[in-house]
Amino acid sequence: MPITLSEIVQVFNALGWQYQTIPEREVLLTSFRAETGPADLALRPAAGGQAVLLEAIGLGQQPREQAEALLALAWRWPGVAIVRAPEDGEVRLRVLLPVGRAPLTSEPLRAAIGVLLIAVDALREAVGLKGDTAM
Repeated sequence: MPITLSEIVQVFNALGWQYQTIPEREVLLTSFRAETGPADLALRPAAGGQAVLLEAIGLGQQPREQAEALLALAWRWPGVAIVRAPEDGEVRLRVLLPVGRAPLTSEPLRAAIGVLLIAVDALREAVGLKGDTAM
């Protein structure tokens, strides 16, 4: 059975986590506290409903001169993709959580969010910024 936005919502409800959904974009928005400050995340079904895509958003636009720091971060975190959004140039960190045909459960989702939050901290440290400062 493919993963849907409502299944992601069910897991968040079961964990008592706060969120906001944008059904027309099939996305759940939430915020967690990383060590370096707040981290805004977007979650959505992906890969034809076989995975959940988690993105750290609101990280700002990364100057090209700091590309070397981003490449070093990408090397240290092979499971985290560093992408630039084509519509606005914002840097985003992505983790893809494959679930196949199994139902989404809280433990793999917690682990994926944990990895993403650690990567947000590493990115902020690599470019010398705090969580309350856009890049």
